Amino acid sequence: MKEHAYECRDLVVGATLESLMLAYFLDAVYIQNDQRAPFLFDYTASSLKLEALGIENCVAPLYTNRGILEVGRSKYDIWEDLMFKMSIAGQVPLSGTPVKLRLKDNMLRVVVKEALYLDFRYEKLFLCDDKQIFGMPPPLSESTSYLVYDWFDVNEGCVHKYDRFTTDDALAVTIDFYASPRIDGNDGSRKDLVATSVLDSREKLFQMEYSDLYSRIKTTKLMYAQGIRGDNGTPPKITLNKRDVREVRTPQYEFEEE
Repeated sequence: MKEHAYECRDLVVGATLESLMLAYFLDAVYIQNDQRAPFLFDYTASSLKLEALGIENCVAPLYTNRGILEVGRSKYDIWEDLMFKMSIAGQVPLSGTPVKLRLKDNMLRVVVKEALYLDFRYEKLFLCDDKQIFGMPPPLSESTSYLVYDWFDVNEGCVHKYDRFTTDDALAVTIDFYASPRIDGNDGSRKDLVATSVLDSREKLFQMEYSDLYSRIKTTKLMYAQGIRGDNGTPPKITLNKRDVREVRTPQYEFEEE
């Protein structure tokens, strides 16, 4: 196997915007152990100050079924900006997701491919996510939830003023509308949507009441209740494009103090 060794003061391992921000503030090397970026329609608070990141927090109104909601900049945009800055500065040495990572004696071994691994010797390690990491003790406890994104193409009822619907249920807790990329020359007035559900167990992923069918039915009912109509005044017509599922683990560890 080919080996490359690096020395660094601080090393951050994670896969969230928060872990990326930590690496930025510490001027640390960042290892992304899960290839995922923030959800496109997660926003920062409108009052959040981002000047320390060299980023302006642009406040914008979202038209919702419960009135106008002011939000800050998209977390996805912040992620892309920071990733670009840190990559240029040499703080993100890897592209793509490592095959596995192993901790041993103040060193993180990152297996990139079958015939290539990188060793990172560090003074301080900030472990924000334990995915793909071997050599860890078993967690004391662990909770797991699932974010489910149902992406729908809107065939009838795609023109309206709304940006987001919110509900009080686990199924389709938020519904975000966005300019449809399927329509050539779309000026932004024709919208598709994504319904986000938050499930607290894996079993619910396979239950009918949390299926994409029920998500579609609930979404069309909400749209119709808000005055959105299909052709000839009928309820809107939407079809599933894809369903994405993201596992959210929250392990609790106990480490001995040095």
